Amino acid sequence: MYYTENILLMKRKLSFLKYCENVPSVKKNNYMMMKVGARLFDRFSHKVGGMFSYATYSIINGDCARAFSTGQGGDADVCLTHVDQHGKAKMVDISGKNITERVATASGRVWLGGKAFDLLKENKLSKGDVLTVSEVAGILAAKNTSNLIPLCHNIPLSKISVTLKLDEDTKSVMVEATAKTTGLTGVEMEALVAVSVASLTVYDMCKAVTHDITIADIKLTHKSGGKSDFNQ
Repeated sequence: MYYTENILLMKRKLSFLKYCENVPSVKKNNYMMMKVGARLFDRFSHKVGGMFSYATYSIINGDCARAFSTGQGGDADVCLTHVDQHGKAKMVDISGKNITERVATASGRVWLGGKAFDLLKENKLSKGDVLTVSEVAGILAAKNTSNLIPLCHNIPLSKISVTLKLDEDTKSVMVEATAKTTGLTGVEMEALVAVSVASLTVYDMCKAVTHDITIADIKLTHKSGGKSDFNQ
């Protein structure tokens, strides 16, 4: 049964890629689009419902960037900006962009469980003040984003704020970070890195009590000042 399913899946994949060869928007950047198309097929074809049909729709309409990142449709010209015409990674040239005030906010959550949460709340963990240390760690991380993410630009930040709030009902910590700059490109990566490292710091300072800690829901919630705004 498993062997038969694999044969059928391969036939569908070949048919899908053959169909893409005759679509104008795919021909525009054939190598990269076909490569992304194959990856999307592999990623989504095992899902039930409309996932396979959406993967097909995304590639045919050139919507490869949003297909990977948000699952939403978009303009036909949207594509992966960090990949050149040969499929190799590249750093984006932002010299032609406008200098504007750019803001980005990201959030995440750390589920601690009852014991670790109560100790954190009472500031009785052996490593000390978890919330303050984690906030500082997030700020430090945001300032070093270009050293952590290879193709990010080194952005002079106007402001980075990181806040951690306790959620008694879920025994979790809500993490939020906002980054600001006046420049040529956005700061969503800085906000996301700040949330990620702040969350990891919470884990590090609580792991002596329990390893049953979950970091989840790290996402961009706001972006403004660039070509397009985003709010969630």
